[in-house]
Amino acid sequence: MLKKLRLERFKNFKEAELNLGSLTLLVGTNASGKSNIRDAFRFLHGISRNYNLAEIFGEKWIEGGVLQWRGIRGGTREVTFQGQSTFALEVSLPIGEKDSQHSSNLSN
Repeated sequence: MLKKLRLERFKNFKEAELNLGSLTLLVGTNASGKSNIRDAFRFLHGISRNYNLAEIFGEKWIEGGVLQWRGIRGGTREVTFQGQSTFALEVSLPIGEKDSQHSSNLSN
């Protein structure tokens, strides 16, 4: 289970950290960033499925012309905070008694 999600220059987040529990609910007004947090999790999901960046931000089609993955909303045009050239996502995962962190730093 993920314990923490940290965002830097991702979508509308200059810098943010979200601590996660066994049940975490996101509540907020329209355009407050709830869907952008979902996009961060979708980005991590795409990486876990071994998709390349073009597939994560665009689309992934499989045999027979079946759409398997819809890209991240806004694609590469809207992935970084105010047009920055890079963004970072970091997740914390518990492993046994110790905590572990995995970071993904990507350039647009």
